[in-house]
Amino acid sequence: DHHHTVNTPITHTRQDNSTPHPTTPPHPHATMGGNVDLAAAAEADEPIDIEENKTYLFKTFPKFEMMFQEQKELLRKLIKIEADIGAQVGAVSKTALGMENALKKALSADPKSAEVETYKAHARELERVELVLRQVKLEQPKPAGTAVKSMLGGVNVNLRTMGKRFDYKDEYEHFKLKYTIFIMGGAALLLIFPQYPVLYQAYQFLLMGYYLIVALREEVLMTNGSRIRLWWRTHHYLAFIQSGLLFSWQETETNKDFRRLFVLFSLYIGMIQVAQFYYQSQSLYYKRAFPAVSSNGSKGGPEQVLNDSTPRGDMMATTTDLPRGESLSGIVVALGAAYVFQLYNAYHLVVYEWSESSAWQIPILGAIFAYLGVGNIRTTIVVLGRKYREYRNKWQSHRQAIANYEKFHHLPRGSVSIAQVSESREGVLGWYKKDPTLKKD
Repeated sequence: DHHHTVNTPITHTRQDNSTPHPTTPPHPHATMGGNVDLAAAAEADEPIDIEENKTYLFKTFPKFEMMFQEQKELLRKLIKIEADIGAQVGAVSKTALGMENALKKALSADPKSAEVETYKAHARELERVELVLRQVKLEQPKPAGTAVKSMLGGVNVNLRTMGKRFDYKDEYEHFKLKYTIFIMGGAALLLIFPQYPVLYQAYQFLLMGYYLIVALREEVLMTNGSRIRLWWRTHHYLAFIQSGLLFSWQETETNKDFRRLFVLFSLYIGMIQVAQFYYQSQSLYYKRAFPAVSSNGSKGGPEQVLNDSTPRGDMMATTTDLPRGESLSGIVVALGAAYVFQLYNAYHLVVYEWSESSAWQIPILGAIFAYLGVGNIRTTIVVLGRKYREYRNKWQSHRQAIANYEKFHHLPRGSVSIAQVSESREGVLGWYKKDPTLKKD
């Protein structure tokens, strides 16, 4: 809302000792500059002086209308440019891939050819092309996922700027934290008042809503460039079904033990999720403040930050974007215990509950718990292996960059740190690729 302001007359008192002229009483909605806040006056249902404000309105409106027309024209041009880029990005990507394969074959076929330096120059230029293509693919609007289309229709969920995408991701993390704390409060109430089955059903209904909202929000994140593993998307829908089955499983004397077991499990997972929220927040803040560096020492850029900090977890699965350093062992141990707990839930359902009850929900719930537990363990192992390779490659590239820097400048081995190399004009990537024997004396 725009606040239209006009200047009100201000009278000044005399500076001598004579009787001052009477002053105009201040307008009740006057600002410090003497202007009248018309929006505040309108909200207060106060009459607006037409003669006093018509000059301001009639002078301002033509410019306002012109800005609106310019906005529509720029938006029309933007939509056309986006359509043109979208039509060409596939052909450019295919050509770049073909050129990359041709350069690799040419360099491997005759490494001593006179065209080697030309081929290497083409390869360096191709790296820039591929970087731009990654940015184009990230920035280009994408159609919404199937889940969003089926539930919300053909709504546009593209966030055009990286700032808005970061804000949405940050808001998503805060949403998960608030909802998790709320769910933990519900679990605590169930431990205190286990005799109310309606409270337990309300708790399962709350979990169903959580999984549905998380699934939709992650669809929006994926539309805007986040990389979320297929497993976590599958997990959300299975967990939604699981909560629905627990909601429909009526209380009996035989399933009271499992209900208490499930509430304890949910409370434990909630504590892990809260701890992970603080890691995710710190990680996202760090990557926004300092550009990410990929495993080969190159600057990752905004798309690298967005993808690296993608949240990949929830109340039952938790994240696999694991912390570094001393925090890693604690989180991994906590995750491992949670997944073993999940497998024990499946064991308890099949061995104890199924033998005493013929409820149709029991075998399905046992299969879901077992499948989720095994899938979580497998995915965590895969992510740990990937992160280990990333850290190893990064460490090796840093060592190579330091060695090249020392050799080029004739410095003793071990006398330079990676910080010094990073602050140099070439940077880590430049020294990683630089041939130190090419120094000209």
